[in-house]
Amino acid sequence: MDWQGVGEPTEDDLANVGIVEHGQAHIRCIQAIDGEILGYRPLDADDIKIPLTLDEAPGANCHVRQVFELLGLASDEQKASLSVFSTWGYKVIQILANKHFSS
Repeated sequence: MDWQGVGEPTEDDLANVGIVEHGQAHIRCIQAIDGEILGYRPLDADDIKIPLTLDEAPGANCHVRQVFELLGLASDEQKASLSVFSTWGYKVIQILANKHFSS
């Protein structure tokens, strides 16, 4: 989420902030950085859509996906413009947060 602050975020803090990165991560990623889940706010509450991605490196059988749903074979234009769906290791959330929010 595109939010930073001193304390823990509230639901109102997260309203309409958008996303800066997206990928698949195991719940242990949060545990690995001593984080915690504070609640749940559905992305569609703020009309946030996860961007389309490719399911693999561009090739003959490459598909476009919306999160976990395959939408069909990728066109040449999609293969050139979309990134490959990302699976994150345990510390990636912390690395990305530092990349986006550290001065």
